[in-house]
This record gives sequence, C-alpha cells and structure tokens, in this order.
Amino acid sequence: MNEKFEEILDKCIDSINKGESIDECLASHPEHAGELLPLLKTVASAHKATQFTPSVEKKQAARQQLIAAMGGVEPVYIEKRPFWASIFGKTKVWASATAMAIMALIAVFGIMPLLNGPNHNFALLISDDPTIVDMFESIDVTIDQVKVYHEDEGWQNVLDAPATVDITQLQGNLAEQIWEGNLPTGHYTQVSVSVTTVEAVMLYEGVPVDMNITVSEDLILGIPFDIADNEVTNFVYDLTLLNPGGINYDLTPLEEESGPDQEYVIVSP
Repeated sequence: MNEKFEEILDKCIDSINKGESIDECLASHPEHAGELLPLLKTVASAHKATQFTPSVEKKQAARQQLIAAMGGVEPVYIEKRPFWASIFGKTKVWASATAMAIMALIAVFGIMPLLNGPNHNFALLISDDPTIVDMFESIDVTIDQVKVYHEDEGWQNVLDAPATVDITQLQGNLAEQIWEGNLPTGHYTQVSVSVTTVEAVMLYEGVPVDMNITVSEDLILGIPFDIADNEVTNFVYDLTLLNPGGINYDLTPLEEESGPDQEYVIVSP
C-alpha cells in the first residue's frame, strides 16, 4: 500500500465518518475505486456497528484489557499516523500486542462478525453495456426471479423479493447488487433471470416518450462458475437493449460482459 493511496484512504475514511457516502468517495478517486471499495465497505460497516455509547464500566474494562495486552504499559501517542499504517506498520512484538488489544475491544463492543469474513458466498449484480441505452432517459427493469443451475442439485432460487434497477445508471463497469446469500458449494452452469416489466422512456427531440420493450420469459446465460467454502463469487449479469428494426427494442443478456470475472464498481440503489 503506497503513501499516496494511504492518504486517499485516510481522507475517504474521514469523509465517511462525517456522513459522506462510499459512492462519493469513489467518484472523487475513480483511479483507485477497485482498491478502495472493499476497504470502505468494511469501514462503513464498522462505523454502523459501533454507533452507540458504551457504559462507563465497559469503557474501563476495555481500557484494562488494552493495557494488559500491551504488557501493562500505558500507551503513549506521539504523532498521528494513517489508520492503516498504524495497524500494519508495527514491529512483530507490537503487532502481536495490537492484535490482542483489538480482540479485547471487539469482545467488549460486539463487532466480532466483522473479522469473520463475509456472511455469504454469492452475490448477483446487474450491469449494462453502453450500446443504445444512452438514447433513453430511463429503463426501469423489474426482476422477480433469479435462478442458478447446480450441476448436481438442479435449479436454485436466489432472489428473496422483486428488484427494480434503472440500467441507464449502470453503464460500463457500474453495477448494482440485487442479491447476496449462500448457495450450495459446487459447480454451476447457468443463470436465469425472469423480468416482469420494463418501463422505458426515450428522449425524442427533448420530449420523453414511453417505449415498449420486448422481454423473453426467461433470460438465460450459460456461463459456468464455482461456489467454494469461505469464498465469495460476485456474478455480474449484463442486461442491454437491442434494436432489431424500426421502433422495436429487445431486452437481452450480453454474455461477453457477464460472469464472475468482470470488473465492476458498486452503485447504491
């Protein structure tokens, strides 16, 4: 982690603590969006998890556990260092003491789940390849069912409730997550998306015009992926519009822009 990136990360952490969103931080530093996103999500989760005022007794207990972990020596702070440098830039002795102190504080403040890794092994994200979509003011796609095909156990339903996304806001590597959860481990060969409605508005000479979009009953992508223990598979499902002729438009998945290995930047709904 270089010094410039540390400074950017520190600034983003300060901004999040002051109420700024992750998307705003990423927009300010798009060249580091891929590296910043997982770190800022963890910081935001920790910020939410610790938004409460602990009792005096718990504060005192945490302090005693911190001092004990560092060999009974009161900590002395001489200079301000970047947060991530203070965690990862210590000697082996201090790193061990720091780890013990963090575990003690986590036990007091109840944020142990943050160190246990993600609580899901699969996430589905919707994106859009910038083709003719930029001709539209909005394209609201409502998805009511998502299924994935396990080679041994067959189709698995993964969507808890209908989700609506405006794919004009998800062009390029921008993506919106519509589901995360746990799937049986193993090999999967297909992803099927069922779309109930598409409400599209095109700008014609500056005037919004409602358009009819044709949608197949099920949109299926035959892209294989694997689900393993203690790993998260992020599957990007790219939806786009095709114009077969005239004023007709079809909603269709784009295989070459979909799959588990696509780069993406999360957009909040």
